[in-house]
Parts: sequence; structure tokens; C-alpha cells
Amino acid sequence: MLLFLGKAGTESAIAQSCPTPSPPTMVLTPAPFAGTPPQGGPPVDCTVPPPPPPPPPPPPPPPPPPPPATITMGETNCTLSGIDSGNAGLLLKQAATLTQAGTLLSLSFCVINPIGQLRLGVYDNGGNIVVQSAAFTPVAGKNTMAVGHVPIPAGNYFLAYEPSSSNLTFPVNQSSGSCQWASVTFGPMPPTFPFIAGSNPCHWGMSATLSVP
Repeated sequence: MLLFLGKAGTESAIAQSCPTPSPPTMVLTPAPFAGTPPQGGPPVDCTVPPPPPPPPPPPPPPPPPPPPATITMGETNCTLSGIDSGNAGLLLKQAATLTQAGTLLSLSFCVINPIGQLRLGVYDNGGNIVVQSAAFTPVAGKNTMAVGHVPIPAGNYFLAYEPSSSNLTFPVNQSSGSCQWASVTFGPMPPTFPFIAGSNPCHWGMSATLSVP
């Protein structure tokens, strides 16, 4: 036995003991990475030239086609040899020939002294109404009224007018053409031209304008 002297002369006996083993140290083993790898673009190869610039914008669309050509039938001249009047209470028409199919756009009538109201229309060769304008107050010169877009074939037609006043005056040529008239009360033109009360060789300054392909 070993004796040791401590302070104050006391003795202490310290027994030698076996060392206590410490807990084993954990060894970490790396596991395979199961997360999402960092996102990054593909490697850039600076030796490749940059892509070409985008193509230029397309050219603007072409302008719209010009409006269709127009033709007329009837008398477009307002300077005729005579003057007509006194036709209130009558529906009058003059012969006109359409040389090719077209679409009726408007009707025109030449006036010298504008009094009252006037209505214009077209009848086919069988006396059936094709189109008519609304009643309107005429002015001196050429009066043109739109009648929509009415396709008609080539053929023989009659251009018609109906005045509300006998004081309306307008140019006439009484040496050529074919005029006919019927007695009516001023208002919308009838679907079928009424009984013909009279006729003369003549034509007025009256015409129709049509579009053609």
C-alpha cells in the first residue's frame, strides 16, 4: 500500500482504478445526394458566333383594289333642245337599253326649275318595278338619288319619274327616244306600270348608274 501525506498531516488513500472507456465516436458516412442539383444554363461556348438577328417585319398589305368601274344607261346630258313641264298626276317613263349586266347604284334626273317633289324608278321591259327612290325635293341641275345595290341583267328597261307639281320644269328632246305615261296620284310607284295613257318620241335628261365587274 502506498501512503501519501496530505495537508494537515492527514493521510488519504487513493485507490488506483481502471479507466472508464468513453462512448464510441460516430463515424459519418456520406449518403448519395438526393436533392435537386443547382440550376444553371448549359455551358456557353464563346467560340460559336451569335445567332443572326430576327428577320425584318413583313411588308404592309397592298392597298385595296380600286372601286369597280361604272356604266350608265339613259341620257346623261342635261343640255337638251326643249323644256318640259305640266306633268303632275302622271307617272312617266322613257326607254333605255343596258348593254351589259351590272348593279344599279343610283338614278339621276336633270331639273331646270325645281318645284315640289320628285320620285325616280326603273321598270323592266315587262312593266314590273325594279327599284325606286324615295320622294325628294329636287334642286336645279342634275339630281342623283342612291337606290342601293340592285343587280340586273343586260336588256331593255324604262327609266321612270313622277313629279308632284306641274310647275317643275326640266330639259327634254322631243325628236328621239320613246316616252310613255300613265295617270296616277303622287306616291310610291306601283309594282306594275299602269295603263298607258299616251306616248311620244322623246327622252328627258334621265339616267341610271351601274357598277360592273
